[in-house]
Amino acid sequence: MALDPLPSAAIGLVAVTIITMLGPWVLFGHADFAQPGFDAPTRATGWALSGFANATVWLAFGAFMFALGYERTGPGRRIALMLDRVMGHRTLSLGIAVALADVIPAPVTPSYTARSAGAVFSILRNLASLYGSLRCRSSPT
Repeated sequence: MALDPLPSAAIGLVAVTIITMLGPWVLFGHADFAQPGFDAPTRATGWALSGFANATVWLAFGAFMFALGYERTGPGRRIALMLDRVMGHRTLSLGIAVALADVIPAPVTPSYTARSAGAVFSILRNLASLYGSLRCRSSPT
């Protein structure tokens, strides 16, 4: 695509800027402009930035930042090695280890999606690679 050289964050910033600039012509109708005290640029900016006020968006963002930190520093591999050492003797105990990897952070992570994306995915991907399963790797081969 033509926009592939740009990072996703830059594309998002450009999109929010375009929506804010075009908002007075695209987002509002004649009835809105007829209201006394209607300020189209302020309302367009508020509409464009309203998604960032949602706590769920920031929870997911934080989870993916934790996942990036897990990927760069390697605690997912260390936890996977520890789970394999302690519970990797049989397939059933390895399945219980996977369940524990999801249950232990549950009380401190309010969103299942954030917990899975932030910590559990890194642990499970490294646990699978310990047994030679490389299909869950995200890198192209």
